[in-house]
Amino acid sequence: MSRTIGSVASYTCKNNYSPVGMKNIICNTNATWSATDLVCLIECGIPPNVDHASVHYTEVTMGSVASYMCDPGFVTNDPNSAVTCTEYGTWTNLNPYFECLAECGPPPSVYNAMTSSSSFSVGAVVSYTCYPEYVPVGPNEIYCLSDGQWSVPQLSCQLLSWPLGYYSLPQPTFGCPYDVPWDQGYIRQPLYPYTEYSPDLELEGIFYPEIFEWVFCAKPVYSLTPTDTDWPPGEYCIARYSGICPNGTDAALAFSVYKCITLKYQARCH
Repeated sequence: MSRTIGSVASYTCKNNYSPVGMKNIICNTNATWSATDLVCLIECGIPPNVDHASVHYTEVTMGSVASYMCDPGFVTNDPNSAVTCTEYGTWTNLNPYFECLAECGPPPSVYNAMTSSSSFSVGAVVSYTCYPEYVPVGPNEIYCLSDGQWSVPQLSCQLLSWPLGYYSLPQPTFGCPYDVPWDQGYIRQPLYPYTEYSPDLELEGIFYPEIFEWVFCAKPVYSLTPTDTDWPPGEYCIARYSGICPNGTDAALAFSVYKCITLKYQARCH
């Protein structure tokens, strides 16, 4: 390398180091070399890979930052995840909880139901609520699956429809059907020497060998909706008339004198 006035000398960084600044210096007329601001910064190489994500960076030298962005159709719980190149030539550890999960998109609609949810990523749960005057039948939740698809909704919202007229229902232990402003009352009757009843009666009241009190839910409104023609799905009992039960229900013995049938959701009765 020439060292005479006007000569040019160049610096080269070692392997795994990148030059930042002027690499060349000149031998001045006063027999001194010009100053240089060259710095050789260690390189960290390509940032770590994350499935279903792209990494964005301009440099891989010490102090450089690489940020991650999920691919279209995927979401993350850490949108600001990034790594930094250290003085040791390695990237800082990525957030161990950072991952890009498939997004299911807006959940499917259910007729006569509404839903609200802010998360559509894998594992998210969406609940449906039937509109007023509609009765929920079946599970009301769906799940975002690992393939980015929602599970199939099982909920059906059926129009609230009670037969026309004024009548009373035996009250179950969990209360009157929630969808009617029922009045409540009871009949208390002594029975001698004893009475019989099913062990799984599921009726509200007091039942002893010598007396029982049967609590009723009374429908005080003749008509609730324009289509009051059918018994709606639900869990309740009605008195059987002339030995005939409505379609989709089964008979169950309540007392030695009184008969009762239990209607279950989707007409699964017992």
